[in-house]
Amino acid sequence: IMEIFVNENNNITILNYSTGKAEKSSCYAPEYLEKKDKYKFFFGGNTPLIEIENKTAQKKSILIVRDSFCDSLLPFLIDEYSYISVIDLRYFNESLSDYISKYNFDQILILCGIRTFTEDNNFYKLNQ
Repeated sequence: IMEIFVNENNNITILNYSTGKAEKSSCYAPEYLEKKDKYKFFFGGNTPLIEIENKTAQKKSILIVRDSFCDSLLPFLIDEYSYISVIDLRYFNESLSDYISKYNFDQILILCGIRTFTEDNNFYKLNQ
């Protein structure tokens, strides 16, 4: 049994860059519940960048550096920020410092499983 949090706010735009270009998306992709990789239910699976804009939230922005374990938490953060940028270092190949400078985030959060944090080879990108 699984419960999902559905945000009824119509002022939210979610862009998923899984193909390299912005595609409108949602928090959940129910079609994946019928497939082998059910984890793709959250935001369609692993992607380099997800941008979430909430026109009714406080004027706060956050950059979240994540692995896939973060995806199930994201729907609970949407109401708190006007702009959320979610980056997966395994797939994000832009300069992270340039990206951070471009958006001037109010907060930055690294949210991942301990194995990713201790064993993933992509954290060097935090220094670029």
